[in-house]
Amino acid sequence: MRANSSGQVSNTPLATGFTQVAAGGDHSLALRADGSIVSWGRDSSGQVSNTPVGAGFSQVASFAEHSLALRADGSIVSWGWDYYGQVSNTPLGTGFTQVSAGIGSSLALRSDGSIVSWGANSSGQVSNTPVGIGFTQVAAGGNNSLALRSDGSIVGWGAGPVVPVGIGFTQVAAGFDHSLALRSDGSIVAWGGDSHGQVSHAPGGMDFIQVAAGIDHCVALRAHRSAWSDAGSALAGVHGDPLLAGTGSIVAGSNNVFELSNATPTVAAGLFLGLSSSPVSFKGGTLMPAPLMAPLMHTTSAFGEILVPFRMPEGLPTGTELWAQWAIQDARAVAGVALSNAIMGVVP
Repeated sequence: MRANSSGQVSNTPLATGFTQVAAGGDHSLALRADGSIVSWGRDSSGQVSNTPVGAGFSQVASFAEHSLALRADGSIVSWGWDYYGQVSNTPLGTGFTQVSAGIGSSLALRSDGSIVSWGANSSGQVSNTPVGIGFTQVAAGGNNSLALRSDGSIVGWGAGPVVPVGIGFTQVAAGFDHSLALRSDGSIVAWGGDSHGQVSHAPGGMDFIQVAAGIDHCVALRAHRSAWSDAGSALAGVHGDPLLAGTGSIVAGSNNVFELSNATPTVAAGLFLGLSSSPVSFKGGTLMPAPLMAPLMHTTSAFGEILVPFRMPEGLPTGTELWAQWAIQDARAVAGVALSNAIMGVVP
């Protein structure tokens, strides 16, 4: 976070029920579940005091000292600094689906995929806006703007270097003088100004789901990665394949849960556990864990579910595998037994 000279940190609302946030230069916005807006921080140009009241907004956007909000009917409200017409030249009408605020200019995407821009035009941020339809996202930055086409290719205009070529991008973000793009495989491409490592320090990997660019920093959101993988080998019962899921990190001392669902109600079930896998035939199916001991016996609930909490013991070496699979009594299954899928977790 930046300095707190205008309360942009200390005045952050403490309530719950917010659905989206946006950060400007020294002020911030938050959208409540009812579509009303809360703002706080610097108010030099009415960024806070002129925030629209009422519910029914669906998106907020900000960058420097002006802000935008999109109503549920697709109309746009803007307020704050108006030196370049960022406020007074806001397009009228409905049918907009997304807004983006840059330092002195703004963008809006229509429902037909066409783009409207207004505000500062020192580098062609407005006059060079691409025409036509079929765009799916817009991003306004410093003196540069980006748009994503429906085929996943990127168009850029205004100041800044040439954008990456090719298709398959899913999101773009524009900072002050740098930009980001997210590929469909979850990897990130960064280009432009690198005074603070905005480009050279872009993370590797292929598990990102969102990117955001600030004045001179970047943020990326990773997808949640389960510590458990599904090894298959279920044997259907009366309700089809019983489902076993593992939750928890498997870190030593952590709390974890085995969750069985879609099994036969109120019958005996045995949980097989192992620190390796030696698949063997079992009652017409395949039992994946190499057993450490006799199965841990439980009874399914009236809904065909079992929850088994456990605390991960200390001392297991990193890389140790933990395998689990349920065998459930089921008169309609092969040999009277159904098997859940097996799951496997690796001690980090």
